[in-house]
Amino acid sequence: MDSRVFTSQDGMQTDFHGQHTLGATDDAPTLLGIAHRYRTFDFAESDAAGLLTNGHLHKLSFYWLTQTKRRSRHWLFALAPHLSVSSNQLQQPDLIEHDAWQLHGRLQWRRQWRQDLWLSLGLCIDDRLTDYRAYPMVAANWRPSDALHFDVGFPTTRIALHPSDTWRLQINLDAAGGEWRVYDKASATYSDFHFRAWRAELGMTANLASGDQIGLFWGREFRRRWRYALSDGATETGTGESAALVSLRLARSW
Repeated sequence: MDSRVFTSQDGMQTDFHGQHTLGATDDAPTLLGIAHRYRTFDFAESDAAGLLTNGHLHKLSFYWLTQTKRRSRHWLFALAPHLSVSSNQLQQPDLIEHDAWQLHGRLQWRRQWRQDLWLSLGLCIDDRLTDYRAYPMVAANWRPSDALHFDVGFPTTRIALHPSDTWRLQINLDAAGGEWRVYDKASATYSDFHFRAWRAELGMTANLASGDQIGLFWGREFRRRWRYALSDGATETGTGESAALVSLRLARSW
């Protein structure tokens, strides 16, 4: 394996979420939404000859989430078809194959153990851990005050500080992998690109007067692993150095 193919790749990511709340109580709403995530991998041109991806990867999803809450118990169920492709397929939709779609889902149970503490258990199916598969999730949700929230678990840990109704300061540790159906720069040959990493990030989110949210995050990805096919038919696997990532996020509700 030539490790130069996968360089340090400080990169960029953008996230957009739009959701609509259906008729339900405020503490257990049913949501319909759309989400888009775009990220880049900055492959060096001299090293990327023969690499079967242009380095610009997209995930587009449509999701449905419903919840039920009875006393101290809370159930959540979500389904989300995902389209995971390289950018040249969005420009040429006839290149998109049926295996570029994935069905993500989550079933989660929460119980309130005391006024400020919840325990969450569940099952997820998605591609955050490199390959599309099912895996367990667990978390402890502690709210020592209205301004400070701790969500500690797997695959996501989050600490949030709310200094005001407008601003939220957040520290996240999350699985950051994915699986994409990709084409090379000439849009001639396709393959699967698998990426696995963990991401630690710090960011600030603002609640706008319109009800929308905008956030800016800086993070670092580590324990980075990948698997992809080259134009000669060989499969490359390996690890990469940790790298910085800047993420811009926008959420809209209607």
